[in-house]
Amino acid sequence: LQELSVTSTPVQLNASGTLSAAQQAGVSYTLRLGDLTPLQQMLGAALQASGTLTGKVRGPLNALETTGALRMKTWRFAELSGQAVEADFSASQLPSAPQGTVKLQITDVQAPSLPATSLRLEANYAPPQGRITTTLTKAPYQRTPLAGRIALNGGQRVTLDRLRLQHQDLAWENDGPVEVVRNSQGDLDIQRFTLRSGAQRLSVTGRLAQAGALGMDVRVQQLQIGPSVRA
Repeated sequence: LQELSVTSTPVQLNASGTLSAAQQAGVSYTLRLGDLTPLQQMLGAALQASGTLTGKVRGPLNALETTGALRMKTWRFAELSGQAVEADFSASQLPSAPQGTVKLQITDVQAPSLPATSLRLEANYAPPQGRITTTLTKAPYQRTPLAGRIALNGGQRVTLDRLRLQHQDLAWENDGPVEVVRNSQGDLDIQRFTLRSGAQRLSVTGRLAQAGALGMDVRVQQLQIGPSVRA
């Protein structure tokens, strides 16, 4: 690919290079974000962003490898807005057996009911399971982390080994793994969700069916209303 250049109002794409199974050469690309206003009608919401996506793709077509980086300075989507977004990612064995990693840092995301919040996220996936770790680094909920696993075989299962929700001096932690399963019919099962804060306990099990029917069993023990309402 000697040169590819595609220009439109929302984006500009440039790429060049070689794909080959016999050498480590690859195709490098740069995607620059411009005026995204024309996309607002398609999405039905306000959309603004500035930044670039750069990366490289190499290897044979049935087992591609890629690395890339996303850098955005400011952005807005509907009522959500934020400052810097930095993401670095890599993937291999595309598209036959994809696996990869991503590191993401978002600065000062906010909404009408969400004060400026910053977070870090790291995730990796190797079939059939991925791991994810997220930590809030700035906000009223600072020091709120979650870490868990996502399994995709026979449906989708999310298991949070660690979940801690903290608002100033109020902190809730999981009492055992949190398990949520989406089956092949699209039903969402909360199989285990138990949080504790000192002597306080909150336990939830139930199902949200694809058709919209909701059934929950909620058990509350020694809940202190005041701190929770303030949070």
